[in-house]
Amino acid sequence: MALDQWITNTKRVQAHDKLSDTTYEFESVFPDGDPDGTPFSAAEMNKIIDAINILPNNNLLLDSHFRLWDEGTSFSGAYTSGGYTATLWWVKNLSDGDIRVSRVEDGGMAIQAAGTVQVSQPIEGAKLLNGKTVTLSWSVNGVEHAKTYVFSASATNAATVELTGGGTINWVKLELGESATPCVPRPLTQEKQLALRY
Repeated sequence: MALDQWITNTKRVQAHDKLSDTTYEFESVFPDGDPDGTPFSAAEMNKIIDAINILPNNNLLLDSHFRLWDEGTSFSGAYTSGGYTATLWWVKNLSDGDIRVSRVEDGGMAIQAAGTVQVSQPIEGAKLLNGKTVTLSWSVNGVEHAKTYVFSASATNAATVELTGGGTINWVKLELGESATPCVPRPLTQEKQLALRY
């Protein structure tokens, strides 16, 4: 659900549910605290709407910030056929030469490579996402990127980002809808519990 800005002269706002492709319209009827019970102004409503729109959606991926490394914290080799590094993350080298993948102390995956490397996570229950609009967002060296697409379980059952020339992937997020919302890591204890079955 995403809210459009309040329309000043009508005191109405539209909320568009992207999953059902339905638009709802409503009007301010909430008093703003004045003794006369005056409805919120457009400016006041827009402050509330801005706060709602930046709330994070649920991340469909586990260990978004690469904090779980059960099999070691540094890996190197050709990886042309791919392999797991961080517990839930599959890494594949698409170019010639060896790569090095290592854990960043405060969260993140550092990759040393001359060419292009894919980093992906298989999605549990991918069929449930089939045909739905999703947004994949990620941060490399502190710079955020995002792309929106219709998920196809037959084409891929993973969320994948590519990195060329090395760098640090800070986090990755996959969420329902057409907008990227903040990527907030789960508590580490919860993340470990969710990853136990892997």
